[in-house]
Amino acid sequence: KQGFAIYYDVTTGQIGNVATIHVGPNVWLAMAAIDLYKVTLDRRYLQLAADITRWVKDVVPHKDGGVAMGPENEVVLWREIFSTEHNIGYAALLKKISAHQQLFIDQNVLTAQEINLLEVELTGDVLTGVKGVEEWINARFNPDTRIFNRGGVLDINGEFVEDEIKALDTTTFLISAYGP
Repeated sequence: KQGFAIYYDVTTGQIGNVATIHVGPNVWLAMAAIDLYKVTLDRRYLQLAADITRWVKDVVPHKDGGVAMGPENEVVLWREIFSTEHNIGYAALLKKISAHQQLFIDQNVLTAQEINLLEVELTGDVLTGVKGVEEWINARFNPDTRIFNRGGVLDINGEFVEDEIKALDTTTFLISAYGP
């Protein structure tokens, strides 16, 4: 399985001239699919949301609770770039699934065990030392500026290097996803 590209030609439905596959647009699509299910009761929307969530959880690289911007790409090493904004989107999706977990279980789209594993993806597990995406996001907060850093990259040794650029959309999106 793979995520959706960020650009499609509306006349042909084919991937357009930008074939990049990022976490952010995919998790936004998954959240929209959950909302569409609530309006249409079409199970395919819940299935789409579950499939995208599994793709992020199982295919996209993780580091210290955070998810990379995307999978392997022959041009850009998305698996080594971690965006705070994309991680906020992933956390928002996990929170939305948690809030509607019975729906996913009743429609046989996610199992209770999968829901539990997604909770660990979100909050981590103190007993096992597994870090969740919320911990990764919190680590991006810069107490001096009171704004979140944009994210970071993995160096040649696989160590995380903070990108201290302050991005307004990152902080405002966090407020939208979690509230003030």
